[in-house]
Amino acid sequence: MDFDNKRILVLGLGRSGLSAARILKKSGCKVWVSDSGKTPKIEEQASFLEREGIIVETGGHSDQFIDSKDLIVISPGINSKLPVLNKARKNGVPVISEIELGFLLCPAPIIAVTGTNGKTTVTTLIGMVIEKAGRHAVVCGNIGNSFTGEIEKIRKDDFVVLEVSSFQLENISKFKPHIAVVLNITPDHLDRYASVEDYTRAKEKIFINQDNSDYTVLNFRDNVVNNFKNKTKAKTVYFNTDCGSENDLNENQKAVFTTAKLLGISDEVIF
Repeated sequence: MDFDNKRILVLGLGRSGLSAARILKKSGCKVWVSDSGKTPKIEEQASFLEREGIIVETGGHSDQFIDSKDLIVISPGINSKLPVLNKARKNGVPVISEIELGFLLCPAPIIAVTGTNGKTTVTTLIGMVIEKAGRHAVVCGNIGNSFTGEIEKIRKDDFVVLEVSSFQLENISKFKPHIAVVLNITPDHLDRYASVEDYTRAKEKIFINQDNSDYTVLNFRDNVVNNFKNKTKAKTVYFNTDCGSENDLNENQKAVFTTAKLLGISDEVIF
């Protein structure tokens, strides 16, 4: 996507929103940021962005900020069903997540990890194994440092190891990891989702754009996750099968081991 001179609104002044606004400004966009909060911290962050030439509103999302935009980027904490976002979509304005923006700007292959439990552990360990194998890994996403905040450090020969939540996956369009790892699915965030099925559908988006040049790594012993084999177009690889070299590992380690093998990393390095 050519961002030059595009009029882009970022919703949310958290870590993801801040980094998204700044990278868009550096990409030649005209950037607005809107946050419903009005705390001292939010006001301080707003003043930083305004000094960088970014227009900011706090305390609500006004129509004038939504209108006449080419794109809206939302932070993970923003409910994607907000009336202002429904209005924008009705007017033909694309609404994407911060990880979608990161993907559009990222020059390196992505290993994305999701699941109800264990995401941070597995994401961190995959990054450590890649580094031990002599390659550079940029570990980011829901783990604490935002994807767009790391973009300027990422080179095409790196690996991006990205922890992704259901919230981040809700508003993707082209996001396509080379390896998508799904650890487990249990009921969660039911204050945001109408049902477990809605929550599961959000998680499924991690592999929605993959093709047969990619890999979907699934937990063999999780019945919901195992069923994803019928929905992905990527090559399906299982972990937690309790066979071969996996025997002495816990479930998270099995996910790391299986992913590392897809990258051609030897057992000696992994262990």
